[in-house]
Amino acid sequence: MSSIGGSVETGVFVLGMDRSGTSTVARLVSLLGLHPPRDDDLVQARDTNPKGVWESASLVAFNRLILKAAGTDERFPSALGSGWERDPRLEPLRGEAPGAFTAAFPRSPPVWKDPLLCLSFAFWRSALDVRPVVVLVNRNPLEIAASALRAWGRSKIYGLALWERYLRQSLAQISGLPVIVTNYGDALAEPLAWSERMHAFLREAGVPAEPPREHDVLDFVDVGLRHAEFTHDDVSSDGDVSGAQRALFLALDRLEGTQTAFATPELPAETPTNEALFAERRETFRLKGELERRLEQERQSRWSTRIRARARRLRERGGSNGGPPEEADPRPPLHVLHIGKTGGTALKHVLMAHQGSARYRLLFRGHDAGLADIPRGELFMFLIRDPLSRFVSAFNGRLREDRPRYHYPWRDEEKVAFAIFKTPNQLATALSSADDAERVAAEQAMQGIGHVNTPYTTWFGDERSLRARADDLFFVGFQERLDEDFEMLKEKLGLPAAASLPRGDTEAHRTPEGFDRHLSETAQANLRRWYGRDVALYELCRELAGVRV
Repeated sequence: MSSIGGSVETGVFVLGMDRSGTSTVARLVSLLGLHPPRDDDLVQARDTNPKGVWESASLVAFNRLILKAAGTDERFPSALGSGWERDPRLEPLRGEAPGAFTAAFPRSPPVWKDPLLCLSFAFWRSALDVRPVVVLVNRNPLEIAASALRAWGRSKIYGLALWERYLRQSLAQISGLPVIVTNYGDALAEPLAWSERMHAFLREAGVPAEPPREHDVLDFVDVGLRHAEFTHDDVSSDGDVSGAQRALFLALDRLEGTQTAFATPELPAETPTNEALFAERRETFRLKGELERRLEQERQSRWSTRIRARARRLRERGGSNGGPPEEADPRPPLHVLHIGKTGGTALKHVLMAHQGSARYRLLFRGHDAGLADIPRGELFMFLIRDPLSRFVSAFNGRLREDRPRYHYPWRDEEKVAFAIFKTPNQLATALSSADDAERVAAEQAMQGIGHVNTPYTTWFGDERSLRARADDLFFVGFQERLDEDFEMLKEKLGLPAAASLPRGDTEAHRTPEGFDRHLSETAQANLRRWYGRDVALYELCRELAGVRV
């Protein structure tokens, strides 16, 4: 796509509940000459969608940011009223949206499928200089619920409630646009005839589509993808389907076909128990998150207590290296913070060997000590690292249980995480997975793997806190240029010319060769969002180093 901001382009947006066949429909539309997301941004195929998901991983993540900013969540969505897309909380994302879209769709015309568009479409409609053409996918809700139960264990009642809210939200956001409402079953039963009808609709709507190629269409469609079939009578007679849900199902049936300017149908009030069900799930997830947070605080507290007890015993024996007590050393103190996975082990190795010759009394702080533990007016120093590189090092470090220098066996949370995710890229990419179970597993892994779960805010608080201590900052070094920075540090400390960093992987506690360090663009984008505050602190450190070095 040349320039969203410069000219109005036409884009096809595929809306529909997950498990309703949107992946199949999006791929068939792309076979008419439209362009799905770029290859390295595609959500990976999985057992539940063996022929591909055809979603943009980066835009799935962006959609979740939209929903979060609007105060909702795809797992228990709120009923967003008319005009919600103008919420001031969305303004920062509105400015980023065109760039995110063009990055995912570098070629025109695009076809974008994401079930979250049912909830977020009004935002994109207002934020992009794109003329939307909508494909709304309809499927029997009992089939959707059965498919979601089989794929993710989602209960039938919850699945029906989600279907109703998603479809109601989508119908309210596409008014006035060219829309085709299409049935997933028709695409599977007669894929070539279906593709010909879709081609005619797109051409009439001004989309430069190409005629379907029989071989491509028939080679893609697999009728075996449909594992459950229900009839209209099943919906009418099923006691779990509410009257409002039956009315919505019948309305969607009547809407099948094309409209040059979509008119939202009149519907009865939504099933009243939906909101109660979603509210209960919101509270369950809130309590679960709060419990996990408290458990992590308890683990950190116990670890910190052990570290402080060890430091006290060392002081009682007369200093960390068996030398004179700290009070007998006239040199000004210099606190050496040890931020995990930034090169601190290598630095500590050489500094401890030469601490007697340094101009300052070096106070080595453990992983538990942060900026708040250092008295104001006393100098401190530390190493830092690009947050994405630090994530890779942390993942691979715990993957090998910190061997060979140490051996800290996996905790229970890490056992679960590493049973699922074998490389840093797998974990980081899964943070934007359209599969609820995979995404939740990734989020839990990020919170359960040692060092991965300790952001820079653990040591510094926020940017303002670090900037307020700038006068006490003696030195900040960067792992990416550690050799160069160490030479400057030697001069500042007055260390002998022979002082050098350890070169062996074991002594420096580096990741040995053979461990996967690759991060895709999707993984990198996900990590920048996850570690957003770390990225800001890292940039602040670069600013402070530029002033001092």
